[in-house]
Amino acid sequence: MYTYIIFTSCAVDGDWGSWGEWEPCPVECGGGIQARHRQCDNPAPQYGGYPCLGEGQEEKACNEQTCAGETRAAVRLLLLLLLLLLLLLLLLLSSFFFFFFFFFFFFFFFSISKLHVND
Repeated sequence: MYTYIIFTSCAVDGDWGSWGEWEPCPVECGGGIQARHRQCDNPAPQYGGYPCLGEGQEEKACNEQTCAGETRAAVRLLLLLLLLLLLLLLLLLSSFFFFFFFFFFFFFFFSISKLHVND
């Protein structure tokens, strides 16, 4: 007669290991995303246990300062827009004065012509 011994294993739920190091930021300026990872291995799920809850990856923003070239380009664009605004204002003012003087001289001309007609 044989005796069988059956070992039953209890389910082991997974748990997270430690976070790894942050990956290097992919950009030097202008904003990037860096990540770090962890494994579900402390312990790993076994015998029908549940996997780890939560995320195995974490992300954060890095090197968010503006790049020097972008700052210069933004300043140039602002100066160009200011110049265009001033030119538009000058055009509007000159058009206003042109029409003002045109109507003034038109009125003056007809006033003089009426004086000559009545004489």
